[in-house]
Amino acid sequence: MVRPLRIDIADGWYHITNRGIDRQGIFDDDRDCGHFLELLGEMHERYAVRIYAYVLMGNHYHLLIQTPEANASRAIQWLNVSYSLWYNCRHNRVGPLFQGRFKSVLIEGEGAWVLEALFYLHLNPVRVRGLGLDKAGRRLEGRGLQAAGAEQVQARLEQLRRLRRRIEGYVKQGLKEDEMAALKVRLLLGSRVFVEAMKRRVKKVSKEQPERKILERNVSFDRIVAVVEAMRGMKWERFCDKHGDEGRDMALYLARKRSGMTLREIGECAGGLDYKTIGKATERFCHRLKTDAVLH
Repeated sequence: MVRPLRIDIADGWYHITNRGIDRQGIFDDDRDCGHFLELLGEMHERYAVRIYAYVLMGNHYHLLIQTPEANASRAIQWLNVSYSLWYNCRHNRVGPLFQGRFKSVLIEGEGAWVLEALFYLHLNPVRVRGLGLDKAGRRLEGRGLQAAGAEQVQARLEQLRRLRRRIEGYVKQGLKEDEMAALKVRLLLGSRVFVEAMKRRVKKVSKEQPERKILERNVSFDRIVAVVEAMRGMKWERFCDKHGDEGRDMALYLARKRSGMTLREIGECAGGLDYKTIGKATERFCHRLKTDAVLH
């Protein structure tokens, strides 16, 4: 099975979406949604990903993000794995939560392309059968074969809760299916020049491997250690093996938050620590940040 194409570029704009396996739910209640949003916040800190919009839809989600680092694939993979593990534990289930790998559309950052993607995301809550905006309903409205009544239009507007003039125009007059629909079927969204440039870039990367990640870390582990050494006034080797040492915990915490590395990779850089040790060290330092006025 061919893996979905990934194009990771610095300062890239992406529409990200993922769906529950067999279209099953991935958000059962407000606590599920709340934890997913907590992980989005952590993803922002850990991978420096900018999150401009999100939509949680019961059995799938949509994100509009920008990646100053070329790390969209790595960041979203972390998000999906982290949420899946938490969700399975909370709901006493096993097996994959998401239906395959997430889908990403690289969007041209110039012009109105990002704005179109933003409209698409915010209109998802009303693109449902109950409001007459499922695929069949949109097709009929677009052809002038069906018109939404005043009550149905009002229901759409209330469901969205916040609309600008242009979005209200989409809802009242029937959604356009040109560029917005492209977000479902394309891997690239932008001008012809942009699309062709990205295609040439993909061909240059590799003909055999459709997905190549450019893994640019936010901060290297060595740089983190150097900062901690300067704060402690001693070399890493003098405290890296001390359980509960504030300097070691700080380094592991910063690596988890700022390096973009997995726990296994951090453990290897730290001298062979296992992921449980790193997790405990991170928890201890998080607690210190909340209770120590100097650190805070």
